[in-house]
Amino acid sequence: MALLSEISPGGGSGDDPYSLASDAEIAYVLEGTLQIDVGGASYTLSAGDTLTFDARDSHRWHNPSTALPARVLWILVPALTGARKRVGRRGTT
Repeated sequence: MALLSEISPGGGSGDDPYSLASDAEIAYVLEGTLQIDVGGASYTLSAGDTLTFDARDSHRWHNPSTALPARVLWILVPALTGARKRVGRRGTT
């Protein structure tokens, strides 16, 4: 499953970490900056950077910029279906 998100400056998934019922999640930053906290570590990604992690691990993310949006391509493997619901909550993008 592939999702394209445009994340407003300061926007993100919210304060509460969440997890998804999928094996792997990939974040590929097309434009801007994205900070992802996963598994007790924090990663700051810029355009062209990619991060792969276990989607079942608690994580959260946000655009740390106060001026520029971020465009991120998210890939979930396998895709989420009605039978594979998320755990926690996914914020708006």
